[in-house]
Amino acid sequence: MDSNLLLHANRLIRKKRPELNEEQPCLEEHVGTMLELSFIGNRCRNDAAGTCIMCDYGHTCKQWSEEDYIYTLKQIMSGDLRKFKSVLFCVNGSMLDEHQVPISLLRAALSEINECMISEVGLETHFQDVTQDKLEMIRKLLPAKEIYIEMGLESLHLPTQELLVLKRVDPEEIDRTITMIQGHGFSVVLNIMLGMPFLEASEQLEHARAAVMWAINRNCRVVAFPMNIKPFTLLSHMHRTGHYQPISHWLMIYLLNSLPVEALSKVTVAYYGNRDENYENVARKVVLPQSCPACHADIMAFYLAFHSELDSHNRKELIHQLIEKATCGCWAQLLFELEKPVISSFKHKYTAYETFLSSCLASGEDIYDE
Repeated sequence: MDSNLLLHANRLIRKKRPELNEEQPCLEEHVGTMLELSFIGNRCRNDAAGTCIMCDYGHTCKQWSEEDYIYTLKQIMSGDLRKFKSVLFCVNGSMLDEHQVPISLLRAALSEINECMISEVGLETHFQDVTQDKLEMIRKLLPAKEIYIEMGLESLHLPTQELLVLKRVDPEEIDRTITMIQGHGFSVVLNIMLGMPFLEASEQLEHARAAVMWAINRNCRVVAFPMNIKPFTLLSHMHRTGHYQPISHWLMIYLLNSLPVEALSKVTVAYYGNRDENYENVARKVVLPQSCPACHADIMAFYLAFHSELDSHNRKELIHQLIEKATCGCWAQLLFELEKPVISSFKHKYTAYETFLSSCLASGEDIYDE
């Protein structure tokens, strides 16, 4: 199994991707009581390398000055912030990567946010960009704020990390980073994906649950991401050629239901279909987790209620209520899928796709085209 082939193919697909057409260097997204502030920075190093076959951070050749970022940030922060309990800084990649967000800009942005009424501030970043010096700088600039660092763990399944995520996420190294962050009095949030390719539903569930519990056992909060199939990713090619199927929303519900009750207050679900990440003037759209017309509205309402309810026992009751309403057959179908024996291994499925992809590239096929 050779990850270089997938890296090469992913880079080819990303060459077809249109640029982000954002007019502002800083965008705002309201997610319940969280204000998400997204900087449009230089291209993510991982994106350029072709890593992460399911991600699309986007890129642009537009350049903005530090003054442009802070002006836009000031405009956003001058609005009514009373409903927000936290603010999350992110970028199209890693917020603590100086290639994407220069230290001077980071300092200016944090100084600006320190003046606002919101008590909790988060920064989303790659764990390898976290250093003692940066953590000390953040604390000095935000002396009275509750601070958390959000990082991608994605999976503890080693073949998935080495052959699909491709970001060199070593659990032992990220464990040391968690300890370093918590040593500064900061919280840690870890992102975990449900629905990795070349795995049966039971394996997808097993690996995601193991990662969630690993995080919680280290006193981290978790953001669980059901897999989205985005255009301009190799995962989209896998899907269009029959090598990957979108997961059921009910697999996420099952994951939540399988967790200890006390863990539920530490888990958030994101990107379940609550955001529009489609490119303008591009026919191919994001393929979201699946549900039928009979249960879709109930599932969307559940996600909103789950996000708003912070008590673990009340969250468990929401899960039970949703499952009890499932009369359409989707829940029963998932239970059937989870009982099926694993006949074909990850290695077998990966090498089958690898052979197929190699043939496509050798023939000169444009792997982005339908």
